[in-house]
Amino acid sequence: PLFMLDLYHAMSVDEDEGNEIIASTPFKGSSKGAPQVNRGALPTLSTHTPPLGTVVSEADTVMSFVNLVEQERDLLQPRPYWKEFRFDLTPLPKGETVTAAEFRIYKTLTVGQRANRTLHISVYEIKRENRLREPELVLLDMQSVPAGQEGWLAFDVTSASNHWLVHPRSNMGIRLYVETEEDRSLAGGWIGLVGRRGPRSKQPFM
Repeated sequence: PLFMLDLYHAMSVDEDEGNEIIASTPFKGSSKGAPQVNRGALPTLSTHTPPLGTVVSEADTVMSFVNLVEQERDLLQPRPYWKEFRFDLTPLPKGETVTAAEFRIYKTLTVGQRANRTLHISVYEIKRENRLREPELVLLDMQSVPAGQEGWLAFDVTSASNHWLVHPRSNMGIRLYVETEEDRSLAGGWIGLVGRRGPRSKQPFM
């Protein structure tokens, strides 16, 4: 994934140009004195990369998971609209502790009159599925963003990832909802959320 490539470059030392982007401060929670990202060097990341943030820059190990399944409520069906994503966490080594997990999705620019309103974006863990009724959902994180904002949105999904590690069969993914300030449900594509059909550099990941 491009995010991991850029993370690698951010953690590397360019000896030819003498640009040190490694600080001598050890990672938080690391006993080996691993290097830490110098925040002054973060602008060297390419434009498609989300900000690293303290969660990533203070971790001993960072893994990226691509979205495997993307489903959404048909626009011809009654609201509310939603999008579902699923990630396979089985590559995680056994015995490892996940200190933080983030779901990241890219939002493109919304123009016109709609750009001035505020959107409420909520992410839920899907607990139980039933073909005859709506699944049980547990709120993981919610953000209020201007409709005209462009860039990466990061949601805390740590509790869901820890649940999936202990009970792998319970991993039914996450569901995302978008609402206006008037509680009107909107489809993710209407506000510019990029899904699996978007460019590879802007596809959602965890």
